Amino acid sequence: QLGRLTDTKQGIKLLQESIKLAEDEGKPYEVVRNAGALAEKHIFQGQFQEAVRWGEWAIKEFTRLSVKDGQLYLLILNGWAYARILTGQLAGLEKILVDNERLLVVAYPNLAQLFRSTLADYLLITSQPLEALKLYESNYELALQRFKGIASLDLTRVFLELGRINDAIEVARLSQNMVQDESSFYQT
Repeated sequence: QLGRLTDTKQGIKLLQESIKLAEDEGKPYEVVRNAGALAEKHIFQGQFQEAVRWGEWAIKEFTRLSVKDGQLYLLILNGWAYARILTGQLAGLEKILVDNERLLVVAYPNLAQLFRSTLADYLLITSQPLEALKLYESNYELALQRFKGIASLDLTRVFLELGRINDAIEVARLSQNMVQDESSFYQT
């Protein structure tokens, strides 16, 4: 947890060490959980190739070690897909994201929103902004008030892509008003 919560390169070192310790102790769940956290940490550090590498390794270890936690697996899979989008490694991603988002709608609606957002990001960068808009709008409508600001970033971006400047301004203003009483994290 300390590695996950530490924002510096020290966090990456702690997570790498936690993976080694989990392997040494024979704790498969901790191996994949820590590897997924490391992949996510690399995303937030801007080290996207490393995020892809660690995410892929975590996914393979999940299967090899027979870890049984579908929600954790899908969180790691989404992070890996997002890192691949950021590095331009798009082959096969749309199917993975579409298939899993559909499965998650009933079982894990919050995780489905995360997959929907990643899928919309994929659609936006592959010149499918109208399809992305549908998904971003769905997430915006489903978002709790404190998360409207985050959801509005996606909507604003796709509206700008579509040349719908007034819609982008409207969403941004509305969201800013909705989060004005939230913590600075959500306001930002």
